[in-house]
Amino acid sequence: MKIWVHVDDFLIHGDTYEKTARALKLFLDTTVDVGMLCHPKKLTPPTQVVKYCGFLMDSRGIPCLRIPDGKRERALAIVEHLIEAREDRVFSRLSLAVAAGVLQSLVEATPLRLGHTYLRRFHGVVRPEGLGTGAAPYYTTTTLPSEVKEDLKWWRGFLRTPRGRFARSLRSATLVPNWGDGSGTGTGGTLGLPDKPLKMWKGKWAPVVYKFSSNWKELSTLRLTLVNLQREAREDVRGTTVFYFTDNATTYWVASSGSSPSPRLHALIESIRLLEMELDCSLQVVHVPGVVMIDQGTDGLSRGIWASPFHGLTDSLVLTTAVFEPLRFDAALVNQYVRDYQLPRCWRYQEWNQVWHAEELFDRFSVWFPPPEVARQVLTFTLETWVEKPLTTAALFFIPRTVPAFWWGLSRHLVELATVYPHVTRLLHPPLLPIPIIVLYLAPYRRSLSDNNRLERTPLPPNAFWHWEQRALLRGLSPGVLPPDDESPM
Repeated sequence: MKIWVHVDDFLIHGDTYEKTARALKLFLDTTVDVGMLCHPKKLTPPTQVVKYCGFLMDSRGIPCLRIPDGKRERALAIVEHLIEAREDRVFSRLSLAVAAGVLQSLVEATPLRLGHTYLRRFHGVVRPEGLGTGAAPYYTTTTLPSEVKEDLKWWRGFLRTPRGRFARSLRSATLVPNWGDGSGTGTGGTLGLPDKPLKMWKGKWAPVVYKFSSNWKELSTLRLTLVNLQREAREDVRGTTVFYFTDNATTYWVASSGSSPSPRLHALIESIRLLEMELDCSLQVVHVPGVVMIDQGTDGLSRGIWASPFHGLTDSLVLTTAVFEPLRFDAALVNQYVRDYQLPRCWRYQEWNQVWHAEELFDRFSVWFPPPEVARQVLTFTLETWVEKPLTTAALFFIPRTVPAFWWGLSRHLVELATVYPHVTRLLHPPLLPIPIIVLYLAPYRRSLSDNNRLERTPLPPNAFWHWEQRALLRGLSPGVLPPDDESPM
């Protein structure tokens, strides 16, 4: 049973109607005991479709997140207004920022979060480089480029249908490992389809491609891998989780974020995300060191060296398994970070493969070494425990940087201390493969008594009266009080 409570909203999720009803009664009784009253008209009885924080959460079948019709229609009206505007129509960047903010708030409900990819160029128009920081850029005007309107057409097509984002694919437990590598002259990869022998493919770049960057070639190899899957194994990968292993860090981060500031790379990631939707699969890109690509054999494919038994290649199943191996518990490594970052000296190692109990984490500094596939569950469980006693509870995590999209950005209270590279760090128990390890720290919460003044100091346009009045209100000044001469907008 789970109960999520925000400032003015709460959600209860349970296995059955009876459990949810009991939890609802317990929650309402507790709110009365602490002096809070819930509005009866805004209370929804236990149901499988509920509106929470502006979205519809549908737990029928595979859980799905959808946009309510009213919110979807308002966003659609904004998008159609921008698309139908003349090419020379001048917009205030402040109004475009509102439109971009509305669409950004709906990204979580788009399939595969694809809406973020189709907002990259829009954000670049709203807040271009070179116009400074603060509020000043919003008081300028601009036109809407045709590329942005093409992106908005995707949003229009999405908003015209009541689609949403499913929590997982139909066969997400079926894993399809793929390795790909693009060199200066060629490209190649291996396809590991379920219950089928390892399949290899290779190609040679045309001379016109030689001038393109290595990042473009590596990202193009990922796209070619999906093209191969679409052409030869469409039904085999439908609904599965496709892992793509690459030794190119840019491909890893661009695929994880879903966008790129480079126009050529962004065009490729758009094509990749659309192929992912057509295949109805979940694509997860994993970054592995180049030496692993050589051992696996894909590096030789991209350079025209066909894999053969004479090369003594490592078993692909062994390599794939090793990529997801956790870092073995190392007390000396923990003590090193305790000294270097002045963490609490008294800590307790927490077994990730045992039953977790919240009582074991309360008022303690726990240390975790989980594998990447359960990292999100470990972080979520620890955060849910931490919020009950945040002043005296802390945790330290050593997680292989394999698929950070599973847990990256889970909470602003998780601080990344460092990235451990096993091949340059002396570990007592190094992993089989030199996969980088992310070190996260969940610190005890400390109330800040200082003046948290984060107001922007950038000079504003002389006619920015509204912004100046809002700034005065935030500082606790009355709108009728005149500011000092150096802060006057006149």
